[in-house]
Amino acid sequence: YQGADLELLSEFALLQHRVDGGATYRSPAGYAHVSRRFGQVRPYARYEFIDVDPSTPLIGATGRSHGPSAGVRIDPGAFTAVKVQYDRRVRQGLETTNGLTVQLAFTF
Repeated sequence: YQGADLELLSEFALLQHRVDGGATYRSPAGYAHVSRRFGQVRPYARYEFIDVDPSTPLIGATGRSHGPSAGVRIDPGAFTAVKVQYDRRVRQGLETTNGLTVQLAFTF
């Protein structure tokens, strides 16, 4: 759902392939996102996951990764957006990571 002030988004994908009639590999991925606009400010929260079989020959040893993101997007003008986002990723066999992304975007 995408309204003027409220966004509720969700997406799921399943990549499946078979190598020369042999093994079948399945890699599910998806996210859920909620956002609400308050004037020029739009806070949001998202949860993402991906689970790639480490033996998948076409993608590589990605493994399982999931975690939340939270951020705020500010639209100071009709053609400009500033976004600040915090991410936390739990990765199979690796340390959990935290990240902060700052983005400035223009459109014309």
